[in-house]
Amino acid sequence: MPLKPSMLTTHPRKPQPREVRSLSCPNCGAPIQVSRRAMSYRCGKCSMPMKLEDVTVDQLNNTRTLNTMGHIHLTAHSKVDGELRCGELTVSGSYHGNAHVHGKVHMQSHSHCSGEINARSLTIDDGASFEGQLRIGPKARIEAPQLEPPEFHDPMIDPAA
Repeated sequence: MPLKPSMLTTHPRKPQPREVRSLSCPNCGAPIQVSRRAMSYRCGKCSMPMKLEDVTVDQLNNTRTLNTMGHIHLTAHSKVDGELRCGELTVSGSYHGNAHVHGKVHMQSHSHCSGEINARSLTIDDGASFEGQLRIGPKARIEAPQLEPPEFHDPMIDPAA
């Protein structure tokens, strides 16, 4: 018995994401394409979870470690001490510490950075200052963050803890 035309269903191609962000996994280096609206992703090759959200820091005397494959923007009023691991970095304020950036670093005018920067590319506007060590280029060694396993506590062995 032949099928009626109204019973046939055509399956169009899968829709492609409109806005795509191209990244590489910080752990294994596998190329990744994700939606710009994605907040997190797990690598299909090594299964490493990663945050993709963009972060804006506008606080004074902020000491912290930021880890995202998104964009970190340090505003003109921010003073940050710590470690940054991100996809892109824009500095408008003051930063001291280590930055491991998988993309580009942009230091805007009147910004100040000191410490170590590992990145694919660096742009420094007139009036910005940098003191420290740079590793720039496509083969710059950018280490993935090491996740520490949770400590195992057995109350039978150590009841005091």
